[in-house]
Amino acid sequence: MMNENSKFNKLSSEVISSVEQGSFPHGVLIECQNETDGADFARFIANCLVCRGDKKPCGVCSDCIKAQKEGHPDIFETDGVIKSKSKIFFVYFFCNISKYAFIMYNVIDCKVYILKNAHNMNDQAQNAILKILEEPPSYVYFIIVTISRSTMLETVLSRVQTYSLLSEDEEVTGKE
Repeated sequence: MMNENSKFNKLSSEVISSVEQGSFPHGVLIECQNETDGADFARFIANCLVCRGDKKPCGVCSDCIKAQKEGHPDIFETDGVIKSKSKIFFVYFFCNISKYAFIMYNVIDCKVYILKNAHNMNDQAQNAILKILEEPPSYVYFIIVTISRSTMLETVLSRVQTYSLLSEDEEVTGKE
């Protein structure tokens, strides 16, 4: 898990509270300087969403154990690392996600999609994910991880709740 800091602890408490209250949004964006921390926080959120324990995440139920081992059948994680000169997330990828999102979950009553390195999405790919972000099945959650929210279209940002793991200094620098 990522370095425990006050910002992570505060955001973790917010996530746990909204999951336990049943009010967690279907689309979130995690903005972080360190991609590893962003992915770890995304996995933490996914773990909270699939946990069957009373206290989220309990760490002992079978779903928590599977999530912690990155082997839960209802958590799908993909990485948009640039492997060539083009952006790696393509429109057809999101068309497939849209198709498979409507297929019922396997084990727990939700499906979680973690999209890491989303700053590598081109505009067409971001537009392709808009439809599913606008009207997701009630059991589907999207966690989008990026190094800067400025790389995302305003229409995408308007459909997700943003969690920033950036320090205040990094946030000011990013806004400038």
